[in-house]
Amino acid sequence: MPTLSELTFDYLRRHWSHQLLIAEAAIRLDVPLEWYVPKERRREFWDEHERQLGLRMPELHLTPLMEQAGWCLSGAAAVRGLVLGLLLAVKWIALPLAIVSFLLTANGYFRWTRRWATEHPEIQTFGDLSRWILARNVKHFRRKFGIKPNRDEIFAAVKAVLVESLGVEPREVTMDARFVDILGC
Repeated sequence: MPTLSELTFDYLRRHWSHQLLIAEAAIRLDVPLEWYVPKERRREFWDEHERQLGLRMPELHLTPLMEQAGWCLSGAAAVRGLVLGLLLAVKWIALPLAIVSFLLTANGYFRWTRRWATEHPEIQTFGDLSRWILARNVKHFRRKFGIKPNRDEIFAAVKAVLVESLGVEPREVTMDARFVDILGC
């Protein structure tokens, strides 16, 4: 009997072959995503999936250099707010002004640059993408195929939540890791 992962990959492969105009046989679990979906087209590819299939796609990230630039700009805005507050001789407002400047700049930068987010450290192949899509949409695929997820599929779903919602490093989430160690509480 096929697993939920296998059925999901077959379903997605049919959609991908239609969307990318390539033969289904060309899309295998071990085929690098970069071959058919270069980083320049990745955001568009993700958005099409969300629109056409109604699936939650894995979160894409900025390149490390762009992310660093965002934090530097936000830090500079905080320093500017702090200096402005001190120059105006209103010391009590300097720190709140710095914090607000930092938060507004960071929020604006990361919202504005979202369209250039094309990286995901855990997704290199179509198999990886299929597993992450399943992890974010287990309920959808379980209903669609009428199959319960196995242990590995449940683990992948928990890992996706920890990585994307709580910011845990993907390499820290293993089958034998404890929540206390991962979350530091």
